Amino acid sequence: MLPQPSRGMTIDILETESSEEEFFSRNLSDHTVRFPASLDRVGEDTEVLSIFIYSKIDAAFLDAHPNLRLVAP
Repeated sequence: MLPQPSRGMTIDILETESSEEEFFSRNLSDHTVRFPASLDRVGEDTEVLSIFIYSKIDAAFLDAHPNLRLVAP
């Protein structure tokens, strides 16, 4: 059996400028990178979440995002 190719991770990055979005999309091209407008638009399938200083992560948010593996400021 042939090994399955890695699909990468689903990464949501909050509070970005368009130039930053271009940078992240280009440099994380092996992954699915999204730029939700706010925390309430983060996908349930998100595995990595990059937040900014105003983002508040609580237990309800974590419960609603069961695939989340990493939250990085």
